[in-house]
Parts: sequence; C-alpha cells; structure tokens
Amino acid sequence: MNDRYLFRGRRLDKGNEGEWIIGYIQMRPTHKNPVIDYVQVDPATVGQCTGLKDKNGVLIYESDIIKDDYGRNFRVVYNQQKTQFEAAPTYSFMYSLDLCEVIGNVHENVEILVGRSVTE
Repeated sequence: MNDRYLFRGRRLDKGNEGEWIIGYIQMRPTHKNPVIDYVQVDPATVGQCTGLKDKNGVLIYESDIIKDDYGRNFRVVYNQQKTQFEAAPTYSFMYSLDLCEVIGNVHENVEILVGRSVTE
C-alpha cells in the first residue's frame, strides 16, 4: 500500500464501534457515511495519512497531535489553500519530522492541546 493514500476512521459497525480502521476510503451512494475497507466510519474521525513518519517510524495522520523536540504540541491539519499538510497553528512540515513524535490525536487526546483551540 502507498501510505499517503491511506485513511483512518472510527468504525460504526455493531460490536466494533469506536475501533480505528485504516485503509482506502470510498463514498457509496448506498451509505450515508464514508466507508474504509468496506466498513462504515464516523465522518468526524476520518483523517488522511500524510505519507510521513515520526522519529519512531509511526505514520502521521491528519488530526494527530505531534510533539516537536522543544516539547511543543501541534495538531496535524490539511491546508486546502496550500494543498499541503501542516502542524497548526504555525508549523510547517518543512521542519524535520525525524525530531517529532506522534503523541495522540484530537479524537482521543484533546486534553493534550489544553489552552489551544483544536480548530487552529
């Protein structure tokens, strides 16, 4: 699989609700929610893989929270105007990601961003 085409979302199917699934995304006219690998997911939790890895080799997804080598936390966002992933509020992926670490995501660990708007 080419990592940058992967998506992640929380499952909506009975018995697996809330579990994360990673795969290719589809929108089907027969389903009101997005589908990842034939499983409906919560659209609010869907995030695309950046295709980049942190210092531990972990893939970085949209809505992940990363920590830089100075101990600052940032949310990974997609900037539609620039058509690129960035770390909000003011952080570009031009910075060396081999010094950053994924420490959570805004869906499970919003408390990590306390004092900062998660929509920045």
